[in-house]
Amino acid sequence: MGKNENLRAAAREFAEKARELSSVLEIAIVGSVAGGDPYPNDLDLAVVVRDLDEIETLAMYARQISGHYHGWGFSFLIKP
Repeated sequence: MGKNENLRAAAREFAEKARELSSVLEIAIVGSVAGGDPYPNDLDLAVVVRDLDEIETLAMYARQISGHYHGWGFSFLIKP
């Protein structure tokens, strides 16, 4: 599996877990992976949340995808 596919698998794993949380409204891949860069350096995800009540759970899910790749970053937008 190539690096891009590996990072997309990590994003999919994160999204499958996070979508069950009541605070999560949207999750999007952004950055080099979204742009189709054949040599991405990291995985960037944007997460739109209703509030920060489940931020610790989201952080745990983020740590769990480190098995795919250790370079990732998250941006959170709170949308009440």
